[in-house]
Amino acid sequence: MNLMNAYSYSPLAVLGKQQQSVKLGNVLKAAKEQLSICNIDEPTLLSEYIIAHTLQCQRLELYACNEKLLSAAEICDIQNRIERLKKGEPLQYILGSTCFFEHNYKTDRRALIPRPETETLVETAVNYDDLWHMPHPCIVDVGTGCGCIVISMVLARPQAEYIATDISKKALSLAKENAQLYNVSEQIKFICCDLLSKVALASADAVISNPPYVSATDRENLPRHIREHEPAIALDGGNDGLKIIKRLIYQAFNTLKPQGFLFMEIGSDQRQDVQYLLKQTGFHDIKISHDLSGKDRVVCAKK
Repeated sequence: MNLMNAYSYSPLAVLGKQQQSVKLGNVLKAAKEQLSICNIDEPTLLSEYIIAHTLQCQRLELYACNEKLLSAAEICDIQNRIERLKKGEPLQYILGSTCFFEHNYKTDRRALIPRPETETLVETAVNYDDLWHMPHPCIVDVGTGCGCIVISMVLARPQAEYIATDISKKALSLAKENAQLYNVSEQIKFICCDLLSKVALASADAVISNPPYVSATDRENLPRHIREHEPAIALDGGNDGLKIIKRLIYQAFNTLKPQGFLFMEIGSDQRQDVQYLLKQTGFHDIKISHDLSGKDRVVCAKK
């Protein structure tokens, strides 16, 4: 069902040359019905986000102006975004941005979508007093993706020196764009490399990372919008989910100065395995933080 012909009683008709205007209330109703027919979860909420984005207003403002007339161009833009949603594309890619740690970041297929769980990682590092007793710590964000972790930390703790690495040139380009948005490009050194392979040994006071930690089995069971659209390289943790974590722990130990810290996001079922790997490598004073759901999410360890 197309927005252009969803309701015979409304002015919704084939637009384009006719350049007709249509009431917002009718467009919202038609969009919700399209998504409902396709069995897409939360059709009302998703329709609201898409239409509000096109109209550049707040989602909850929509219902105060049901009689507002939308142009043909606005309806076409909404319809195009609805079609992308019906094909399983994540809403954050369709809208082109997402909110993380109270800041909006440009988001597209070049990098993993920032998630609320990762805010726990940033919050843990930002508030870790032992790290910030240092006057000018060097902090490395490994696998920076869209740059949301390192940029959020720069904005919260500008007194540090920051390095951001990623093996993907495309992800790094997106991170640089986000850094420009917040005028922090000069405060971050971006390096294209595998984990910490191009960062000097014993040079960092802290390493922070949200590494790929999804096991092969779990990845097959991920929702379609994640499995088919987000970069596999940012999710794939190998058969046991620990393939990248093992390498990261080893490299982080060598990259950190004595008494340096590793902050790392982990899967909710990986606590014991990760603690074992950390201890075997030489880390101590291992602490686990929980996300908003109460699940194990962030590990902090000291060299």
